[in-house]
Amino acid sequence: MNKIEIRRENGGLGRVPTSKDGVVGLLMYVPSASKAAIVGAEGSMWSGGDIAKMGSAADVEKSGLKGLTDWHAQVLEMHLEALYEQNADAQVYVGVYSDGAHESYGEVEAMQRYAGGELRVLGVWEGGEVPTATRVKSLQAVAKKLEGEQMPLSVVWSCGGDVDALKAANLREPGLRNVSVAVGHDGDDGLWDAAANTDGKSTGMVGMLLGMLSKAPVNESVSWVERYPSGVKNPCVGAGTPLREMSSADVLTLDTNGYIFLTTYPGMEGSYVSDTQTLDEATSDYAHIEDERTMDKAVRGVYVSLVKALGGKVYADEDGSLREDSRAMIEEKASAILEQMERDGELSGHSVEVRGDQVLRDGKVKVVIKNRPTGVVRELEVSIGYAASL
Repeated sequence: MNKIEIRRENGGLGRVPTSKDGVVGLLMYVPSASKAAIVGAEGSMWSGGDIAKMGSAADVEKSGLKGLTDWHAQVLEMHLEALYEQNADAQVYVGVYSDGAHESYGEVEAMQRYAGGELRVLGVWEGGEVPTATRVKSLQAVAKKLEGEQMPLSVVWSCGGDVDALKAANLREPGLRNVSVAVGHDGDDGLWDAAANTDGKSTGMVGMLLGMLSKAPVNESVSWVERYPSGVKNPCVGAGTPLREMSSADVLTLDTNGYIFLTTYPGMEGSYVSDTQTLDEATSDYAHIEDERTMDKAVRGVYVSLVKALGGKVYADEDGSLREDSRAMIEEKASAILEQMERDGELSGHSVEVRGDQVLRDGKVKVVIKNRPTGVVRELEVSIGYAASL
């Protein structure tokens, strides 16, 4: 009898293992008494240290936070619950530090090193701080140092301040591509207006953002209305100003200044992330968190692939330049992660060029990589009207 036999073959696509794009961290600066209450609670996961790792919402239940009356402990619990509400599979490192002098933000570096360099996004909560250029530059300096050691990450700083102070503080500056500032919070969270919040601190939205970012593909904006509703019905800004009481001009100023907050759309229930700006200049290739996260993933992957070639042998043509088969070998290594990112829809395209004109003399091989990113719809311009004929 006639038949067709089809065998499935493994073509060696070079798929990379499951990524760690969703590994995030939450750093809380709290009064010393609050830290003692959190890390010293019965059943605490901190065991007297500064950092703990959580892998599910069940870990929040086991963290020792439940039942604590300390206001800062309740804020931490709220953020962890919001994080796992957005992404039940999130892996999060939680650091609790005293809010003494820390202008250099060495705790950011400490958390990344504790996590073995796995943190992709770190949320930093300081609900009583007003945004300043000194603070964001310090955070960027730490991020730049870690990037130089192949441990890049994006930092989302959650702070406070009244609307007038936020309007006056435009902290955008070229090069601040690893830092974003979130100034929104849930007006109905029951904590920001609690009597225990004697300093009028903002409870923030950093837990929610971390949950969204840990779930989203690296190239995806969590301001995508259809995909990332916040679940917050009463969005507030800074130290507690309801969004509904703000003028459209004030809201636009906060957006122009590069802040992230929760916004609403007519005809839509609930609220949504306003945008995903970094504090880099608006025309930068890294003006948004997804731009930075996508490049961070590409850089991490290319590094891991190419570091294996160090110390290896290559072949040269008569003029001392790199032979074509050696060029192809290095190009293949560099392209592996980028091809996977394309298949996953995280890049629109890429190119790799390998140069080694005098490899026999100096042992140097130059690799030039160009990535074409995916886009994000930030404005829709619609024309609509009546017509006698269509």
